[in-house]
Amino acid sequence: MTVYVHSDHGQYPVKRLLSNNPRKFRILRLFLIRVNGYITIVMPGFVLDFFSVPRPAWWFQPPATGPGVVGALDHDGKYAINWHKGRKQADVDFRSVMRRYGETRFRANVMYRVVRTASWRAWQRKTDDQIEHNSHFVFVVPESEAGILKLLIRRGKLMEGVLEAEYKYDDAMERNLKSISMGDIDNHLKGQDDG
Repeated sequence: MTVYVHSDHGQYPVKRLLSNNPRKFRILRLFLIRVNGYITIVMPGFVLDFFSVPRPAWWFQPPATGPGVVGALDHDGKYAINWHKGRKQADVDFRSVMRRYGETRFRANVMYRVVRTASWRAWQRKTDDQIEHNSHFVFVVPESEAGILKLLIRRGKLMEGVLEAEYKYDDAMERNLKSISMGDIDNHLKGQDDG
């Protein structure tokens, strides 16, 4: 199921991964954002949860909605690779991006305080293998590195094409399975037996 979240270009497509965890999403398009002299590049295929908010607090911040999702995508990417600038800078950037994309100062500060207080486990609990895996999807590059940026953007566009083909196949397969479960295969087989 493809859902859309807010971004700097309006809606941003992500694929909800319902099979393992309904709060996980896969990015379908290349994502870039400039923050404090760095450009965060998140490749298509990266899996994230946007906001790790317990259900009782969804009244305040539901997952994957609102102007803060751009900040959450940047934040999740930096946490996924244990960004060399550190957890505190990733959290400061999270608040900064949320404000830039329209989140109120109050809400941005509350969410900043929550990640400062509660997200240290997310930063520390990743294995080296997880960080290595994530480093194929998330890059934080100084703005001055134009050559690297061009290569990463080209790579991201290629990955978009691969994912688009994969999901078109998955969607077609899902429609066929639904059709079969609704009895269409029986009608098809009966037609073959009659002939």
